[in-house]
Amino acid sequence: MNQSNETPFNQKAKAVIIKQLQEYIIQIRKGRLQDLKLSRTQGIEMENHLLDTMIRDIHSLIVDNIYTINYLPNLLFARDHESSIEITDLTKYLEQELQLIDAIETNNFIKLKEFAGAFEDRISKEFFKDND
Repeated sequence: MNQSNETPFNQKAKAVIIKQLQEYIIQIRKGRLQDLKLSRTQGIEMENHLLDTMIRDIHSLIVDNIYTINYLPNLLFARDHESSIEITDLTKYLEQELQLIDAIETNNFIKLKEFAGAFEDRISKEFFKDND
């Protein structure tokens, strides 16, 4: 069995995940200047649409080999506490995720795929609002 799964593909996948998380942070912080929160729905009828988008993006970078960064150019911000996410909480969370992906020393596809699955679990537990 191959002892090292390090390939240019895996190196690129890791680099693109890092770039994607950094881009989320940059875009999300724009609302901080006006003391706003981030809309969960982003104008769509799904309560956790923004978080679902992030999960889908990270999954696509690893599983579907899609190396396009989602720049979230038209993020919707809100003052409503009920249907929003605190910008500082989400950016801190994404910074922690950056540290986790950066700590994967071997650009191992299996570890990258595990990161993508764990990202979904962690962000869901931390930020998903139940529709009960």
